Amino acid sequence: MVLVPDVAPDVVPAGVLPTGVLPTGDSTSMALLLANLKEQVKSALSDLGREATVAKLGPDASERAEDARADLKKALDEIGREERTIDERLRPRTLAQIEELEAKFDQAQAELKRLKAQLKKK
Repeated sequence: MVLVPDVAPDVVPAGVLPTGVLPTGDSTSMALLLANLKEQVKSALSDLGREATVAKLGPDASERAEDARADLKKALDEIGREERTIDERLRPRTLAQIEELEAKFDQAQAELKRLKAQLKKK
């Protein structure tokens, strides 16, 4: 999937999303997908940094490798923008939301203490 900035949705080709448009309403799932995509792009950038990989690209390899690096760096920037959008979306905005998160945290902490006690008994 390629993310493109500030393009009207009706002129975007299939498989390409404007920045800030998520394919799902589930921000948490999208954050996980973006983290995976980010790692893949970083891996591709790393591969392009190796001479053997560049040599496989053919006679005009260095120019094509530079173009690919530029495209991958742009993709990383776009992923970063999407991640910031999701982070902002997930941030609690009300006292009630914060209190709900605190209650969940307290429950999780109590469960961890219970599990720790069980493991100590073994």
